[in-house]
Amino acid sequence: MLAKAIAVHPDLVLLDVLMPGLDGYAVCAQIRADATLAAIPVIMVTGNYVLADVEAARRVGADDYLVKPFDPAVLLDKAKTLLGRATVSPTLPGGRCGDGRRSRLPIR
Repeated sequence: MLAKAIAVHPDLVLLDVLMPGLDGYAVCAQIRADATLAAIPVIMVTGNYVLADVEAARRVGADDYLVKPFDPAVLLDKAKTLLGRATVSPTLPGGRCGDGRRSRLPIR
């Protein structure tokens, strides 16, 4: 998983808490420990809300936390905030943003 993030170097990472192999907390900690990835915003996603889980996500360096099911608009708002964008334009044909960069967010 970490090798993929290093190769792609995404603008934002969504990590499910429960994953096969390493859990999302361990992956987030690895992202934060890697100098090439440490600045990438991370949103943790889980199916249940327990305050201890939110605190664990913060301890490993997650920037935000979402509980499933969630409204896609909430995810977009969190992503915009973390990416420092005032607005996110819909993706143009060919997967390009309005400024010509390749879009990494599935915006509808």
